[in-house]
Amino acid sequence: MLKIGLCGGMGAGKTIVGKLLDEFGIPCISSDELARVAVEKGNKCLEELTEYFGKKIIYPDGTLNRSVLAAIAFSSPENSEMLNKITHPYITELLNQRILTLETDSKAVFIDAPLLFESGLDREFDFNVAVVADTDIRVSRAIMRDGISAEQALARIGKQKSNEFLIENCDYYIENNVSLDKLREKVEMLLQKLGVI
Repeated sequence: MLKIGLCGGMGAGKTIVGKLLDEFGIPCISSDELARVAVEKGNKCLEELTEYFGKKIIYPDGTLNRSVLAAIAFSSPENSEMLNKITHPYITELLNQRILTLETDSKAVFIDAPLLFESGLDREFDFNVAVVADTDIRVSRAIMRDGISAEQALARIGKQKSNEFLIENCDYYIENNVSLDKLREKVEMLLQKLGVI
């Protein structure tokens, strides 16, 4: 079974591509969901994060205070790197376990990984696919989906990998400036090119 990373910035359309993959019988696993499992109370990953970042990242009930961890982790490149270094092996292990338990005869599984390159997950997959869209379209989608201002959307998009970076560093890309029907056609063509449908 091929393992294929799926990435793209805010508002590019990864979620809808994941739903379209499902229509074609191709499972799509969320790495964000796996990351949430990795840091659940009692897990070794949470212990390691606490050792490095301190007890302030833990609520009194022993669960992770995500906002405190995020504030500390993203305060410096070193802290961001350490967050990825600690969590990556646990997320990879959970991913491999999830793939083994998939009840599918699919020839591929996609892994939706927003921080594909930042986390180092790109090296775990047979192929990587980027979903890209023009900035103005991404901003409009973010405003509608998240209820944020155009300025906030642009600021967040500005901190993410550019379309150019993703296109250059991924094996394939899907341009999502089109209707849902056209996007479905593009997803189908990619799956045919990969030989998985």
